[in-house]
Amino acid sequence: GAWPAGELDGEGLADFRERIKGYMEKAMREAKVHSSWLNPHQEYEEAVRGFVDALLEDSGNNRFINDFLPFQRQLTYFGYLNGLSQTLLKLTSPGVPDIYQGNEIWDFSLVDPDNRRAVDYGRRAALLEELETLLAVPGEAQATRVQGLLDTVEDGRVKLLVTWRALTLRQERPALFQDSDYRALTVSGERSEHLCAFARSHASGTLISLVPRLYARLLDYQPGLPLGEAVWKDTVLELPEGCERLHNVLTGETVTVTPGTPQAVASLLGRFPVGLLVTLSAV
Repeated sequence: GAWPAGELDGEGLADFRERIKGYMEKAMREAKVHSSWLNPHQEYEEAVRGFVDALLEDSGNNRFINDFLPFQRQLTYFGYLNGLSQTLLKLTSPGVPDIYQGNEIWDFSLVDPDNRRAVDYGRRAALLEELETLLAVPGEAQATRVQGLLDTVEDGRVKLLVTWRALTLRQERPALFQDSDYRALTVSGERSEHLCAFARSHASGTLISLVPRLYARLLDYQPGLPLGEAVWKDTVLELPEGCERLHNVLTGETVTVTPGTPQAVASLLGRFPVGLLVTLSAV
């Protein structure tokens, strides 16, 4: 979970080693088994630091790294998708969401002292401005550009998109989050176990969150886009009354639903892995 995104060069690996050694010092001392803050066991701690150095040595024949990296690369893509689901859940479930400093985009920090490194707020502000410009187009064109962000999922813009638009909706429609009810929605079909869906309803409208789960099995353990009928097959969602026209907050799409008829999940998750929809009158 802490391994940095992208390929690590010698300098990047050296920085990662120092981060892990800082974390291990805290772990050893707070465990109070072989060392502690009051009585640090220097010899033991030095041995652990040596182990970390050996484990993360920058060499072409490092057996651990050579064995670890293929596993890390396989897991990373599904981790990104899962992170989107967790972010939307956090921002739309009942309660007040907590966003740790700098975590509007991907952050692979461990606990302190690792997560107390300086945050590059300038980069985050620049990415948000880039998104605002990129997505300042209507409907279908916007949805196409949103889907295009998935080609570079590792740069964090997809997570920033979910954070930005969900927080904007919370600000614009506070009643949907403060005074609404909460109910699970029924999902059925071949891939139903892979979707968590719920509604928040108020006199001013209804919000629907679509949060996929178990992405690796959903995609047969192959990296790919969890979108459309090829993935969701015959899976359908039963929507609450009054949801005949929905606005997808994340993609800009408008969805028209036949009253009383279950909606194909593939039509709701055709451009982006997670879905945040509101009745059109609540936009």
